[in-house]
Amino acid sequence: MLAETGAPGDDDRKIAWMDAMVQGIREVREDGVPVIGIVWWGAIDQIDWDSNLRRRNNNINETGLWALRWNGPKLERVPTRALDAYRRYIQMPLSETVGEGGEPLVPIGHPESLEATAAQ
Repeated sequence: MLAETGAPGDDDRKIAWMDAMVQGIREVREDGVPVIGIVWWGAIDQIDWDSNLRRRNNNINETGLWALRWNGPKLERVPTRALDAYRRYIQMPLSETVGEGGEPLVPIGHPESLEATAAQ
């Protein structure tokens, strides 16, 4: 099973959701559920999701690990505290986050995923 998750809102909400998801995945993996991957959605904030993309109002919806900010007519990506939390998780040993029970799980960006890719 591959799980996708995310939480709209400020960094405190995103970090609390991320912490809860990591703990929840740890628990279900201990119960034998074969979670083999988790992905945070979205990497960057979304534009106009609050209107279901039906109106172009250039409203930034806070969903990402990188925030979007208007700089004149252009958008800039800005790292967030939620990104820092995500990076801490992917650098930690799996035994300290989602556990090592069940199928191997290697989050995208985790050093072990990079080693596996390089070995192929």
